Amino acid sequence: MISLGIGFGEDYGIYIVSRAMEEYQGRGRSDLNAALVDGVATAGKAVLYTAFLISAAIALWSFSPLRFQAEMGYQLLIILTMNMLGGLLFIPALLALLKPKFVTAGTVG
Repeated sequence: MISLGIGFGEDYGIYIVSRAMEEYQGRGRSDLNAALVDGVATAGKAVLYTAFLISAAIALWSFSPLRFQAEMGYQLLIILTMNMLGGLLFIPALLALLKPKFVTAGTVG
């Protein structure tokens, strides 16, 4: 169950970090916080839409007459929600706090 949830939700953080790196490095910014705000503003929409659509499809599992499948649906919804919140809130905060070199140095692509 955990590997399935991680498989569905691992891209959320990658979207946010990649977009923040593009904003910071590609436009020659010196302010990481502004790059993170712009990165979350743009890639955050994709994360929200993706999480909503996958969650909506998985929510239908909760109506299954098979108890195991219904419980899997509930658990996946929880994992996907945590992945989405982590990608939108935790990762940008962590990047702003730690200012890792892979974001602040070098060029994208």
